[in-house]
Amino acid sequence: MVSPIMATLPSPDPGGQVHPFQDGHRQLAPGGRQCFKPALPWGAALQHRTDIDGLRGLAVLAVFAGHLGLPMAPGGFVGVDVFFVVSGYVIAGVVMRRQAAGQFSLIDFWERRTRRLLPAVLAMIAGATALACFHMFPDELVKYAGSSLA
Repeated sequence: MVSPIMATLPSPDPGGQVHPFQDGHRQLAPGGRQCFKPALPWGAALQHRTDIDGLRGLAVLAVFAGHLGLPMAPGGFVGVDVFFVVSGYVIAGVVMRRQAAGQFSLIDFWERRTRRLLPAVLAMIAGATALACFHMFPDELVKYAGSSLA
């Protein structure tokens, strides 16, 4: 396989437009000089992948089956591992795309993650606390309060 950097590039259009090809593209940089911007192996466009959603769904079902004590899923720990690996793949792809486009910021990354995950965490804690108030004895509720605040 030819390296993207060593590949033969098509000649530019007169208007300096971006030229897509299999391994990347050539474009005119400021000042009119040509530069090469390699594409990511999985493509530059961020698109929804239903196969990844399916893997995540199976991973979550494995965790639920493990919590229910079903004999086909002893523990359910594999589901947690699969979920984290798939999520890491998705997050790494987003980071690499933003880096390739020159738009990556660590502060922006953590802000987006916080905006996405914090509402779900707070909703889960609120729901669990409401159930805990009705189903726990006072000494258990004190221990729960300490762990929910951690």
